[in-house]
Amino acid sequence: MPRGARPTIDRKTMLSITPEAVEAAYELLRTTPPFDGWRLPPGDQVEFRVTGDRTALGSCRTDRACITISGHLHGHLSSLLETMAHEMIHLWQARRSAGRPDVDHDREFTRAAQRIARLHGFDPRQF
Repeated sequence: MPRGARPTIDRKTMLSITPEAVEAAYELLRTTPPFDGWRLPPGDQVEFRVTGDRTALGSCRTDRACITISGHLHGHLSSLLETMAHEMIHLWQARRSAGRPDVDHDREFTRAAQRIARLHGFDPRQF
């Protein structure tokens, strides 16, 4: 493929990202380490949204436990799980810090992300 060329994407073979698929990804990860020890809320207590955002893979509104995933930027289970794991770290941080407004990509986040990447075989640069 020439430098700078974009691969052709066959949308028929891509995963359909729905709120139900996003919740299922959350629930799957919640059963695995380290998430299974974090006391994260069950999926029915978290709001899951799918957007067409072309810039952000996902986001987490910690003030009301809402995880948003870009349906446009995800088409495979592996990328959905990596982004969900990232957002679950933010949710965990917010629940641990009880209202700390600066739940972000700090040292605590980085340590958790590195551990999760190692345990789950994720690319640590995705975090």
